[in-house]
Amino acid sequence: MKQKSQKRIIFGIFLGCYCLLCGALLAWIVELTPQQPPQIEEIVLSPSGKSLEITGENLHQSLDAIITPKNFNETSLVAKRFTWGDVFDIQIHKGIAWAANHKKGIIAYNIDTPSKPYAISSLELPRNARVWRITITDHYLITSSTRSGLYIIDIANPEAPELISSLQIPGITNQILVKDNLAFVAAGNSGLQVIDIKDKKNPRIISSLPLDAYVFTVCGNGNLIFLSGGRISNSKDIGITHCIDIANPENPVEIKKFCHHGRVWDSLIFNKTLYCGTASGVTKIILENLDQKPEKVTQDIYISRLHAHKNKLFVVSRDQKIYQYIIGDQLIYQNTFHSPRRTCRAIAILKNYALIASNSQGISVIDINKPSDEKKPILSTNSSLTQKKFFFRYKNYIGIIGNKRITIAYRQEKNNSYSIIEKIKFDQTISSTAQNENIIYISVNNKGIYAINLDKDNNFIDENFLSCKRSIKSMTVYDNKLYICLHKGNAIVADISNTQPVLINDNKLTLAADFITFGNNKAFVKLRGSNLKKFAGIYVYDLSNNKLSLASQINSDQALNQTNASNGIFLKGNTLLMCGSRGVVTIDISDLEHPEFLDSVEFTESCESAQVVEDIVYINHTQGGLSFVDIKHPRRIKKLGHLDSPDRAWVLDDQLFMFDKAGDMTVTSVPFKLIKSNTQQTRCTFELPKNFTTGQYDVFFSDKKGYIRVDDALSFSVEKGWKINSIDVKKAYEFPNSI
Repeated sequence: MKQKSQKRIIFGIFLGCYCLLCGALLAWIVELTPQQPPQIEEIVLSPSGKSLEITGENLHQSLDAIITPKNFNETSLVAKRFTWGDVFDIQIHKGIAWAANHKKGIIAYNIDTPSKPYAISSLELPRNARVWRITITDHYLITSSTRSGLYIIDIANPEAPELISSLQIPGITNQILVKDNLAFVAAGNSGLQVIDIKDKKNPRIISSLPLDAYVFTVCGNGNLIFLSGGRISNSKDIGITHCIDIANPENPVEIKKFCHHGRVWDSLIFNKTLYCGTASGVTKIILENLDQKPEKVTQDIYISRLHAHKNKLFVVSRDQKIYQYIIGDQLIYQNTFHSPRRTCRAIAILKNYALIASNSQGISVIDINKPSDEKKPILSTNSSLTQKKFFFRYKNYIGIIGNKRITIAYRQEKNNSYSIIEKIKFDQTISSTAQNENIIYISVNNKGIYAINLDKDNNFIDENFLSCKRSIKSMTVYDNKLYICLHKGNAIVADISNTQPVLINDNKLTLAADFITFGNNKAFVKLRGSNLKKFAGIYVYDLSNNKLSLASQINSDQALNQTNASNGIFLKGNTLLMCGSRGVVTIDISDLEHPEFLDSVEFTESCESAQVVEDIVYINHTQGGLSFVDIKHPRRIKKLGHLDSPDRAWVLDDQLFMFDKAGDMTVTSVPFKLIKSNTQQTRCTFELPKNFTTGQYDVFFSDKKGYIRVDDALSFSVEKGWKINSIDVKKAYEFPNSI
């Protein structure tokens, strides 16, 4: 009897182990079985307007949704035409669009239907000609061909343009103004060149006028012409406009000179007002009162081209954004358009269409009647050529930090916009920053550490805070100490509890480190490897009981090597996040003696910086764009979506601060992850937030394999709540198998 009871116990144990093994095997098979990607067939707003109702297939538990600010990329684009060249200028004459195609000469387009232009002819010029700009008079087209002078082309028959003559001109032929039978040439360092073109087959130079600026652009009014450009003066790039009297074309005389705060790249005359597009915005000069100084009439924009049509001024920025203003006593901002792939050399307007000279992209057509939902920038930093590396905020102050400069702005309560109050420039590169409430620490290579105190009314910066003649990799503030990691050599520690910092001896933390992160009463020190692309390991120190002891070491791993943690290490609960140039890695450190690699996400685009806010990692990419990674479940992290529009973006206090390549800043709501309910295989619901910022929003749906973006899906206003926009309910949104 006893023996039979023992057999039953053994059999029960065996059966239990067998069932457990089968269950584990089944779970393993399910885990390894590829999960079919979701297919969304319909997206509708619930009758209450408080949620999105999704129907489709494979709407499993891993499906998530996030709403983001609308991407403003090519929203108004209606046509593109490739030219096998680089289009630098475009002009419309008698219903034909003429494109300056650089090395490939000129191309004529039929634009009877502006949204569907098609080429009807082309003409290549001699080998060395480079067509930058074109001027049309009567039935002749004159090219500005830089070092090759000008070419005159008969376009009486647009389908068969004919080269008539050419003329070599001293200097660089930039822009040409034609008045009567004279061509006035802005010739770079060679000033003004006056050409007699009465005999189109035999143009000849009749006079010239040296100027003390390199001139790019020329425009005229009556017997006055205005040549504009710039020169270097006292290490500053200043703009110059020369006013020339041409009553006697054979003897032009300079009668006035105007200075601008930035080189002039283009100019035009509209309603007896000269508008100059400079490196710091648009300035205007009233032609009936030439004694007045140029007046700045826009925010800081680095301008490359201007175009006037009816009562509107179109301003092309260096970053290829097109700003539309209404012309009056003052310029009134109206709209912003994005040129395709951010390539806009010039524009011409026909009806409600803008034809764009899109460089290597050929010509493009955008609908300028289509209203843009983009907000007017609340701050223009004029930093189109400055990399935006760091960002800080304290009360109403914000700061944008580039390679060698800091811009500090203050928020105006009345209109919720920001005004620049301080610009600080260094002669060496800024390598890292750290913030301790109102104090911002700035490390400048081979100079030391500067302190910016934002509680001071003026003279924010302390230039003698801490001298350090070595290059600094990163800085961290913790417990009134500033931990400084050097590019070469061991880390150093400074006590900053008093006004003047004091270097202290902290031998255990002064390692050859890239980053130091604190949390859970621990210090995590990312060691520097001999190879920048390799991961050398992380030391974990216990800070409890006011003692410092080595608690653990996270050693090299293949997955960790791929990530390299070049953008920092972060702590979230018992999960350590390593953010590198190619992605994000999660490590479980609940048992410090046995840290466990959990999951990773990789990007094909290089990652420039990372920021962790709650359950999302925000990643700025080197070439622009912002990605978000969901880390709520550290064992199953995934990409949630990507914004193309910002050059750099940061999240602070539930707001998303976005900078475009022109340096314009807009502020909007942070990407918001929707709460999911009623999940079934073929149906699920996502709850929409009750209160949100008024605006247009895209929706991203994601699972582990990838994500899809539904452009311009939703809009929100306080009065009307949520509204569904452009979702085509008949269209099936299918996930890619991988991203």
